[in-house]
Amino acid sequence: MLRMIQGGASVENSLLVIRYLVPADCVARRAGFTVSRRFRRAVDRNLVRRRLREVYRTHREQLPAKGDFLIIARAGAEHATYAELIESFTSLAGRITDLDPEPADTAL
Repeated sequence: MLRMIQGGASVENSLLVIRYLVPADCVARRAGFTVSRRFRRAVDRNLVRRRLREVYRTHREQLPAKGDFLIIARAGAEHATYAELIESFTSLAGRITDLDPEPADTAL
């Protein structure tokens, strides 16, 4: 994750942030999900995390075929409907078109 933060890029909107990186050894698409403890109740965090996983599962073909993706829920995502999360994800996925064709050097 540190490599993604230091060498990756990100796109964001009011509900989500997607950080992405294409490491040299990447052969497939991988995703991670983060929901902050700012969502006070664990029930809210888990609901947002479940919704994000489902949005990713049903719309992952809109992301590039290779790369590491970290999907971060922003404050306010717990009040968003499933349809709003889908719209947010698809708009961000559409903006991830300028991935570097050369894999990033992952040496630390």
